[in-house]
Amino acid sequence: MLQTSILERLCGPLCDVVTNRPNSKHVLQDLESSNFFLVPFDTRGEWYGYHHLFRELLRLELAFDGPEDAHVLHRRASAWHRDHGDPSEAIHHATAAGDIADTSELILQYWIEFRNDARLETVLAWLDGLPPATLQADARLCLVRATTLQEVGRIAEAEHWLEAAAHGNVEESPELAPTSVAFGLAASRAINQYFLGDVHAIAAIARPALELEEGTERDAAGWRRSDYWRSALLTTYGVSVFLDGDRPAAAALLDEAVTSSESSKHSLALVHALGWCAVVHAELGESTRVGELLQAADALQQNEPGLANYFGMAMTQIARGQLLESEDRRPEADDVLTRGTELARKGNAKFDLAYGLLTHAPVKAGLGDRGCAEEMLEEARHITEACADPGVLPEFVTRAGGRLRLRPSRANRAPYQDDLSERELTVLRLLRSELNQREIAQTLHVSFNTVKSHVKSIYRKLDVVTRSDAVLRARDLNLV
Repeated sequence: MLQTSILERLCGPLCDVVTNRPNSKHVLQDLESSNFFLVPFDTRGEWYGYHHLFRELLRLELAFDGPEDAHVLHRRASAWHRDHGDPSEAIHHATAAGDIADTSELILQYWIEFRNDARLETVLAWLDGLPPATLQADARLCLVRATTLQEVGRIAEAEHWLEAAAHGNVEESPELAPTSVAFGLAASRAINQYFLGDVHAIAAIARPALELEEGTERDAAGWRRSDYWRSALLTTYGVSVFLDGDRPAAAALLDEAVTSSESSKHSLALVHALGWCAVVHAELGESTRVGELLQAADALQQNEPGLANYFGMAMTQIARGQLLESEDRRPEADDVLTRGTELARKGNAKFDLAYGLLTHAPVKAGLGDRGCAEEMLEEARHITEACADPGVLPEFVTRAGGRLRLRPSRANRAPYQDDLSERELTVLRLLRSELNQREIAQTLHVSFNTVKSHVKSIYRKLDVVTRSDAVLRARDLNLV
């Protein structure tokens, strides 16, 4: 019992290894039947645990006998858990055994798996168990800590560890080779600028890093060692290009980010990429593509339930809200946009939260809650002003403000109908479809330039700048 008191959960094979003696399963059964402070953890008689007070008493006695004995026991427990697919327990016991090198290598081996499942606090706890000097000296571990801190919103701390990574030692490892560490630093620095709300700083870091990475060699399977980081960098860069005003280029980058994230199995980057990619395609009026991306996000969440409360899911909810609003399903849009903004707050992501609020405010106004809509617009304005470089976000604030004008009743519909010609109204109705302007021209048997002129006139008269806004504005005005 002294030897197995180091364990939180006990089973026969594990106790055999820790105590270096056979027949532990029968000993555990005898202890349970004698009611000896042993609690069964399942109905199969496989896993047990000591009553916590009794376990602490045993551990005190073990420590009194000699810490070197406990180290040996922890080392055995770590090896068993490693061999039986429980990395978290393996790391816990390696740390308790004082095996710093083994602990470090186990963390480097398993951090991506746990990060992808959004078990971020677990990864940070692993790192906290290492001596500060060990952590500070290893660039790989510094980078792991920095990128994990980013995901829980601790940006200032992440910046400190990025600096430590830049000056730390780099050793070869399959997960974080020297080239990957350098690319990971670029990706993580761009992500820090993302959280600070600096559109052009993201581009200044991401563009040259991606260009340099294109020249790196692939292995026999077609992989770069930096593919994991490339996924994150493409996503972050795609968002910056969108917020710099180039929707088509952003859509192309984010489509590539989705593909890269799927290939590299970088779930957190994939969540971000799917959400922002859906938003950009919604801005382009491509609802079919938006639906495909949201289906992929749903499938990902089903496969990895730990992502449900991850702040990166915010943009998938916001894109879903856009799609629901475009289908005149405002109450449902309100629900998912509420969830989206809650998740964005959790991550303290300025771009995500501002865009979410600006999407949500017109929906609230459409449901009659104008006061709440104006509060959302004002909060989004403050967030935008706090960004180091918000790109076109101020224009989005103005756009959302335009949509918050009192929705006209049917009695007020006539002036807009008088402003728009019959042909413009026809074109406006076709803008709801997924036909591009050239296809609309073919449908109406007119020239492409004629349709372009009509669309330009529609945007001017409705005081909008995008196709999706024109359709939403037309719905608000009861024109379609």
